[in-house]
Amino acid sequence: MTMVQLLLPGTNLLYYGEEIGMENLPNRTQSFPQRGAMLWDDNTNAGFSDADDLKAGVQDNYDSINWKSQYHNPRSQWKMVQKLVKMRERSEALNQGQVYIGKLHEHSAFTLTRFLREDDIMKGRIFIGGVNFGKSTVDLPINDVPSINEADLKNARVETVNSGAQNYEPRTTIDLSSQTLQLGPNEGIIVSLAV
Repeated sequence: MTMVQLLLPGTNLLYYGEEIGMENLPNRTQSFPQRGAMLWDDNTNAGFSDADDLKAGVQDNYDSINWKSQYHNPRSQWKMVQKLVKMRERSEALNQGQVYIGKLHEHSAFTLTRFLREDDIMKGRIFIGGVNFGKSTVDLPINDVPSINEADLKNARVETVNSGAQNYEPRTTIDLSSQTLQLGPNEGIIVSLAV
């Protein structure tokens, strides 16, 4: 969902810890859920503090979901957020461009496309985000993406992937001339195309 949010226009707000995939603490006795201490690393108290009696709760999965473990992993939630924030700063298509949301496919997958068109002429790059929230692989059609036939489909660039990605690597080139994007379960990817 963070990938989709960062592709949409407007101001993005991330609650602390969303950039690494933190969730609320599983405490049902509180009227409002709490996120707990920031998960910095896999040390005691997730690197938040070395206190013996930490008042802030710590997630049980801090040894696998923490900032340090994601810092160098190109498929991590942190790297995806970092890349998308930088792309939003630099790309006119992501700052001022139009939005096209593709049809829901197999009840779980869709595309979200950002592009810049001035005077009926495509400018810059087309950014296509494909997400699959389902539990099975889908062949997601992209033939309805605006100006797809004007784009260089043989040299699509994988900009970033989510932490569930198994089939794609960031900063690689893929061939989308079939106008289909195959996504595995819980997989998300953002590709860009030159026009």
